[in-house]
Amino acid sequence: PDYRVVGEVLACLGNLCRDQGETGRARAYYLEAEEMLESVNGETSLGVLLSDHGLLEREANNPEKAIVLFKRAIDLHKKCGHEDGLAVTWGRLGQAFLNTGELKKAETCLNHSHTHFGQLGDPGGQVQALRALAQVYEQREDPELAYLCNKRIREIHQQYGIRKTGDDTPKEKPTGRRRMRKSHPPDATTEK
Repeated sequence: PDYRVVGEVLACLGNLCRDQGETGRARAYYLEAEEMLESVNGETSLGVLLSDHGLLEREANNPEKAIVLFKRAIDLHKKCGHEDGLAVTWGRLGQAFLNTGELKKAETCLNHSHTHFGQLGDPGGQVQALRALAQVYEQREDPELAYLCNKRIREIHQQYGIRKTGDDTPKEKPTGRRRMRKSHPPDATTEK
């Protein structure tokens, strides 16, 4: 049998199980697919698989395992020049760091994701990365940078005719101090 094809089919079954909330079955399919793809040096497929498996682990509240899988996927995507995989996986890694409160690492990863989506000419991917970056800046209490991200999202929507999903309207431009005072808790609408 063609083990690359079998591995890819197992990865698809893992994705279906993940989407249905069957974490255990998805994990089993991913591990079996990983073994097969490693045996045939299917680096591009393996990178995609590891990124999908990392997404499962992130959703299952296993951030450390997700981060390891995303980093492995990025290394494989770099090795075989898979730009789409790099754009998506940098974004997923950034979200994992955002979820664990590692804002500087999240910012770095999300900037990589935004850059790769830009190189691919994918405005939807750019918007997704910018939304996550705005969350990073809101958590860092830097409303000016969050505003700039949201402003760029609006510009991309206008430039490419993308229909808005979510609240992409830039908030009122911050004036005065760059940072919000610590004594004011963040608005409940900005926390995700």
